[in-house]
Amino acid sequence: MSNTTRSAVASVKVRPKAYLAAAASIVGVVILSSALSAFFCLQFLSQVQDVVAAAPALGADLNATLAGMYKNLFIILTAIVVILSVLVAVILHYQLSRIIGAEFALNRHLREKLLQGDLSPVHLRQGDFFQELAANLNRFVEKTKGSGGRSV
Repeated sequence: MSNTTRSAVASVKVRPKAYLAAAASIVGVVILSSALSAFFCLQFLSQVQDVVAAAPALGADLNATLAGMYKNLFIILTAIVVILSVLVAVILHYQLSRIIGAEFALNRHLREKLLQGDLSPVHLRQGDFFQELAANLNRFVEKTKGSGGRSV
């Protein structure tokens, strides 16, 4: 194994943008979660409207103002549910990208360096998971370099 200088080690940093959550995927998560939430809420709203329309035919005395108020309240509730589900989906997507992105970066770095035969320290984004694993791997790389390439 060859000795690498500090500048060479700095040049092999994993590019953070290569495994960040892409903006297009976040937009996709927002669209998908809002569409699903809106679909189910609108299905329920149509059933409420069917009950309001069928009530006079069944002989039930239904106050139209009260029914309209409940319908408007449900529309507001639907909007809140859609917004909250989008927020939860985006937060989950971000957290998963912190886990999956770090795992992807570690695997890619190890694969490239093992093929080249030259190990160098791994650098992850601040806030990524697996920081302790990367630190242990970096200590192993330094010990391996210090022992002349023999495994410790």
